[in-house]
Amino acid sequence: MTNYYPLLPNSDPPSIVTFPNDGYIVGILDKKLFKSLLEEVSHYENNEEFITGVRDCNNEQTCPHYAVGDTNKENLNKFLLPYVVSYTENFGYVNSINILDRPSTYSFGDAWFNIQKPEDYLSGHVHDGLLSYTLWLKLPPKSELRFLYNSVTGRLDNYDILLTPQDEGKFILFPSTLFHAVHPYKSNKPNELRISLAGNVMLKGPSK
Repeated sequence: MTNYYPLLPNSDPPSIVTFPNDGYIVGILDKKLFKSLLEEVSHYENNEEFITGVRDCNNEQTCPHYAVGDTNKENLNKFLLPYVVSYTENFGYVNSINILDRPSTYSFGDAWFNIQKPEDYLSGHVHDGLLSYTLWLKLPPKSELRFLYNSVTGRLDNYDILLTPQDEGKFILFPSTLFHAVHPYKSNKPNELRISLAGNVMLKGPSK
């Protein structure tokens, strides 16, 4: 179905029109869930190492990743599901992907902790799935999340989100194909950690 928009009448001053676009949703974790994730990640070395496709020129991961345990992952998925539904209600992206012949329920993929020190980074990348999420458990005084996307003129624009310790416990939900990166942050404490958690939302396939 085509969405039509009115051609605004001539006016003085002129009318300003912005093309519609998809965006992201920001929320805050439940305090109990946040505390449970913090407790688990405080012993991240006990978790299974998680391998991602973000590599450097030596084909090594740019920072360590560890799988989230089953219990926390299940509780996180239940918590995030209403936000996934809200995304589909507020943006057209999900419903514009016409690859299935009938509606499908959502499925959550693996979730992993990202453990970063000041020299670590995540180069520009996209995720698998339909939607992706990132949540922040521990943040240095200043770091950023950068989104990169093409404007309507074909120019590559960036949208930088400044993050501070006040953003601990917040999460962001966005399209998996949205290019994004995390630059190294500065700190006078070489072992100061930046801990985030990421995962993907998919469409549930047929049963085996």
